[in-house]
Amino acid sequence: MACTRDRAAQIDDMAGGRLEPDPALELLDHLAGCPACSERLDLVADLVRVAEAGGEAFASAPASSGSSRPRLRLVVGVVATLAAAAVLLLLVVPRPSTTERMQALAQLAPPAVAGTTLRGEAAAEEAAFAAALERYEAGDFGGAVERLTEVVAAAPDDPLAYFYLGVARLQLGADEAAITTLAKATNLAEGLLQERALWFLANAHLARGEGPEARTAFERLVAAQGDYELNARDALEALAPLLRE
Repeated sequence: MACTRDRAAQIDDMAGGRLEPDPALELLDHLAGCPACSERLDLVADLVRVAEAGGEAFASAPASSGSSRPRLRLVVGVVATLAAAAVLLLLVVPRPSTTERMQALAQLAPPAVAGTTLRGEAAAEEAAFAAALERYEAGDFGGAVERLTEVVAAAPDDPLAYFYLGVARLQLGADEAAITTLAKATNLAEGLLQERALWFLANAHLARGEGPEARTAFERLVAAQGDYELNARDALEALAPLLRE
């Protein structure tokens, strides 16, 4: 008798090819130290052999007491099943392309609306800007883009308006308009706002699979030695092997 009913059921399932890979491996470890389960496995293995041979093999085969052959046969079968499953997994689930793995690195989550510390002297104070940020904070990025486009038309030198316009466009898709707007924000801004614009510009390039352009933006952040330096270094480390492929 096996040590528990659950173990007995697992042994039967293994013999019938119904046991999943993970519990099968765990059962093999258990068998190494459990004489009762080991004995049951020998018995079940004999029964399996009889069924496969139509009864003839059992009549001509030596007694299985003390023999490890039936058990070894099942173990080899389990290992072969696990290997076949691994190969099948590789065939069915192809490895992502370099571009797809690059895109997976992109961090595009929109930042919360910052306070006056990022605004600087050229900040837009008009009601249109406030209304645009309300849309942005509500997650209405289409509405935010519409209103922020009006803001930058009226204040073409306002880096903060360009920053939020670029991030809002990025949420709708990493298209050329998002890249252009974030690049404009980077050129107009200074200090922390410039770093934030560079960060999103770099990630926008990643989202488009543009590795060299992303690397350039990340390297600018490292050179700035500001708040985004460590983040940029981590991004460059993750990006480097993909650029070598």
